[in-house]
Amino acid sequence: MRALLRHTALAALALWSGVGCAALTGGSGDAVAPTRGVIASIPIRGDTILLAINDDGSRIYAAANSGLHVIDAANNQIVATLKTLPNPAGLTINGRRGFLTNLFSLKLSVIDTAAPAIADSISLFSEGTRPAYGRVAAARNGSTVYVVDQMGQNLVSVAVSGQPAVQTFGLDLKPDDVALTADGRWAYVCGCKGFCTPGRVQRFDTQAKRIGESIQVGPSPYRVVLHPDGKTLYTANLGDGSVSVVDLESLSLTTNVTVAPQLTAVAVSNDGDWIYAVSRAANQLAAIDAGDNEVHARMSLGPSPREVVLSPDGRRAYVSTAGGVQVIDTEALLKS
Repeated sequence: MRALLRHTALAALALWSGVGCAALTGGSGDAVAPTRGVIASIPIRGDTILLAINDDGSRIYAAANSGLHVIDAANNQIVATLKTLPNPAGLTINGRRGFLTNLFSLKLSVIDTAAPAIADSISLFSEGTRPAYGRVAAARNGSTVYVVDQMGQNLVSVAVSGQPAVQTFGLDLKPDDVALTADGRWAYVCGCKGFCTPGRVQRFDTQAKRIGESIQVGPSPYRVVLHPDGKTLYTANLGDGSVSVVDLESLSLTTNVTVAPQLTAVAVSNDGDWIYAVSRAANQLAAIDAGDNEVHARMSLGPSPREVVLSPDGRRAYVSTAGGVQVIDTEALLKS
């Protein structure tokens, strides 16, 4: 069974790195015709995988095998490309610093966003396991970064203020993603037990350093985000193309919103009104009304879309595709 779980973990990790793109596309993978609402398409070599955006929305960061590309949101142009290891697996931006993991690398790269440059790296290796570090989330106060280790089935806590200190906590699931509450009090990790039907979200108490409750969600949850009010959690589920809506006050599943096959990303607008989900198989961006948990609008995208991040005012969505980053006018999407 352990060998089977490791094999399954490798398959999911391939999705992070883009190695398994053809097997996971599910559709034709052909480029779609330009769609109303697409403001710009920013070409990037190397199969763009991960996206992050800074707090004021002035810079978008796109991690690909060709490096970490810094995009100026004012003119939708790449202003810098940083050399990084291949197969990016986790990326987050936190003020003047960002953090990047790469598939099977044992280090957490630290990004100086002001320069911009790769400023340093922090060893994550834990003896006794064969780790595969992936998604990463940073506390808003910049003190701690959390990284999932899918192969070791761990959550890794990295104190990054002052001398780096690494702690590893065993999880009761194979983790795919992690999200933090605004105050940093709780971390929520989505992932799988066994064959991942259903999926799970596990809560981690960052103060007590203790793994807590497990919440049932849709099959094969791949991404997890929190509503700005901290009361609701959403997962994008690969297994059935749904977005799970979780009530964090009762720690229970509210509903599963059917969207489209192979959801690989989910994001929530800062006002909390809209949830955006990306379907890799359908080449589609969908907007869900957070008030009634119904799909309100859909838009065709470029081939093999993967990630989505939103501008602070919610008027722009940035979606990574096999050919680069597409900039979407969300008002046009919502009116379609």
